[in-house]
Amino acid sequence: MILTKDSHFLKIKNLKNLFLVRSDDPTDQTIEVLKAFDIREFGPGRCARCNGPLDHVEEKESIRDLVPEYVFFHGTGFSRCRICSKVYWEGTHLKRFREQLGSAIKLR
Repeated sequence: MILTKDSHFLKIKNLKNLFLVRSDDPTDQTIEVLKAFDIREFGPGRCARCNGPLDHVEEKESIRDLVPEYVFFHGTGFSRCRICSKVYWEGTHLKRFREQLGSAIKLR
């Protein structure tokens, strides 16, 4: 799937799986995509480093040496990449993202 604001893609023959985003605002763009593809929930995601699939960390102790000490003791929602083993956790950026898009997701 290609998500773009570039209308020149519309001129390419036989190009399938194209979605033309209309808004210039990143939050509104995200809402457009959520509505267009009827996305109601988010999976565990992909690794920013290698694009590998992320798995929920069941045993927090298993990532003790892979995250900062403060994060280990206070963090929640840990995920780990199956490919490169990078560890992710829920931070304030994810909370803000959910707050911004929460109403849009509930509206559908």
